[in-house]
Amino acid sequence: MLTTPAPPLRLASAAALALLAFATAPRAHEAGRVVAVPDVPVREHAALQCSPGWPVWLKDFGTSRRGEGTADLAYAGRAASGERCFFLTEAGGSILFCRVAQPGDSGAVSIALEPVGFDAGSLEALAGYRKWNLQALALEPEPGRAAAVRSTLADTLGGVLVVAGSGMERGDPTGVLRVRFERPAAGAAWRVATEGEWIAGAAFWEPFVLPTGSLTGIGRAPNFTYLGLSRLLPRGELNVLGTMIFVYDHERERVAQVVTRKIEVNSIGGMHALADDFLVLVDRDRLALAVLRWDAETPGSVVACDRFPLDLPAPGGFRYAIPALEGVTIDERGDIWCVVGPVRQSYRPLEAAAPETLRVYMEAEIPILYRFPGERVWRETGLADLWRAEER
Repeated sequence: MLTTPAPPLRLASAAALALLAFATAPRAHEAGRVVAVPDVPVREHAALQCSPGWPVWLKDFGTSRRGEGTADLAYAGRAASGERCFFLTEAGGSILFCRVAQPGDSGAVSIALEPVGFDAGSLEALAGYRKWNLQALALEPEPGRAAAVRSTLADTLGGVLVVAGSGMERGDPTGVLRVRFERPAAGAAWRVATEGEWIAGAAFWEPFVLPTGSLTGIGRAPNFTYLGLSRLLPRGELNVLGTMIFVYDHERERVAQVVTRKIEVNSIGGMHALADDFLVLVDRDRLALAVLRWDAETPGSVVACDRFPLDLPAPGGFRYAIPALEGVTIDERGDIWCVVGPVRQSYRPLEAAAPETLRVYMEAEIPILYRFPGERVWRETGLADLWRAEER
């Protein structure tokens, strides 16, 4: 879908016409770009329930450190001690290293949070942004694995980081940066170094960035990078367009733009690329997980879409409003992790019997971390062999 024009968008809105006009206009280093509107049936599945012991508050009860507007999470692998490790991006401009321990994968969960430092080069690179709104993060895939996931925690990890802005018209661009996480020795503090722009001069996403919707998802596969736009229309407007996924082909140096209207993906809160032809994302508006399969021969062409609603209780099983899915990642055994961030003035219990601690934590706007067993997802989407290959 990178070189053959797609049929025109059959949408009556002026926004849709402007979208198509921009998408087909050639620009340097973006030749061959085209809008695709996938027209495949969406396969609906039963809702996913949390793993035993989940969800939990994103809070380190030993240090009182907690998530502050957590926007994304990226799985970094298992530590030698067996803990699962993640990097968390915060909308306030910080990054946290998160260690999760759960004996037997079903017992009590403990969370350890540590601040990640910024080297001098990172501070200089970020100084040009009006606000350090660190939204989306993807780590480079581990070579030699069937699925693009990490396994063992390494001391140096490359990645791609999105610094979200509110749009060029406001003089607040969105940046996509190459980064490197490193620690001098096991147990030492992590720090992040910035290695410049992800693609020098690229800004193909900018005409679609809104003050209420920037890039909120990124997925790294061996040969492709996927970028997900939060939404195509401002919040509160009737969503007739869905949103947009950018598919960048590293070998051809071309990008395809995929409008998600027909596959019923309304918004994007986070992404994880499992392989060149499989992308997992969370739809914030629908509170659902979507698994997209791409045509390996024509990147940008969606050939299958599976949707799994997510059951999102608060810790203790109580219901609350409004869950805002802010990221998704996948561990080496295929389990799915996501975080729900607080929506100011809307993050509150819905049940009169909810304990006072729940009310206090929600009033303090502490995010919630979720873990879902992936076995059923991969079996029902035909991806079970991907994980069996990892076990061999």
